[in-house]
Amino acid sequence: MASDPQETYEFLSRTYRVVKLVALASVSIAGLLVSVVALDIKISHWWVDVKIPLYGVVLVAIPIVVLYTIALVVLGLLLKDGLSALSFFKNKARNLEAVVSALKDLAYNDPITGIPNSNALKQEIEKGDHTTRCLILLDLQNFGEINKKYNHWVGDEYLRKFSEMVTVSGRRNEFLFKKRPLNEEKENDDGRIRREDDVKAFRRNSGGDEFFILLEGTIVDGLGYLNRLQKRAHDFEQMSIETIGSRHPFGFHAGLVSIAHSESFELVSKRVSECLGLAIEKDTPHRIYWIKTEEPQRLTDFQKKIVEDAKKLFTKSGHPRAESTKKEIAPSSAA
Repeated sequence: MASDPQETYEFLSRTYRVVKLVALASVSIAGLLVSVVALDIKISHWWVDVKIPLYGVVLVAIPIVVLYTIALVVLGLLLKDGLSALSFFKNKARNLEAVVSALKDLAYNDPITGIPNSNALKQEIEKGDHTTRCLILLDLQNFGEINKKYNHWVGDEYLRKFSEMVTVSGRRNEFLFKKRPLNEEKENDDGRIRREDDVKAFRRNSGGDEFFILLEGTIVDGLGYLNRLQKRAHDFEQMSIETIGSRHPFGFHAGLVSIAHSESFELVSKRVSECLGLAIEKDTPHRIYWIKTEEPQRLTDFQKKIVEDAKKLFTKSGHPRAESTKKEIAPSSAA
């Protein structure tokens, strides 16, 4: 019998149908024999020569046929019960698969925007891909004002529309992920540790407006992505008019790092979060902060232009020049 439940079910179904046909045929034969005896039909002189009356043969055959038929009926009932039980467990298995699928969707997709979350990003980073990749952590500017002025439902709709616009316009090697808040442990007055409510804390402190962008390429490719995103500010502001009924200025802070081939998600996530923190600091001249991985003299003219455009686009007000900050996060210097 096959080990696959579906094949087992089909095998038992075929067997049950065959047993029913054989049982019906056996009952028909038994009825025919009884009819022959009742009508006292003489088939040929063979019976006279053998000197065994036909009804004697029939009387011997009928118990055999009846017992055989009873066995077939019992077998058919057992098969029917087995099919019913198997059908029940098949339905249970389908329901379990649906539950597992729903839990997997909940674990790896953001419930508000529908895009993959940090868990999916962790799997993607740790797959062992040997291509050159970089990671961006993006924080939408002043998003909390939408939640405060309107409500979280309107803010959620803005995030959905923003995610959709970024995903649809993204290139084949650019992937958007929603940052998932982490559990925070805090100490009570009595000294016991309690866990802060993720969603409430995340909503209250950051508005749920942080996104990861994973893309193939170097830091310069990441800067080019951010340049293109900022130049679409008009599109996002038009979207805000359609969504919330008023124009919401578009802008963001971002951290950008290159991913080492064997680097874990926890390490690269920590590094890019530190970069974002530096970009948000008031004394940082740029709204983006990145780890420099190549010497300027090794960049092509086109790559140098991308870097310069990024410095101009993301210079904070109050900083007349886009100068590099002197702080460091890793052994590499920051640009």
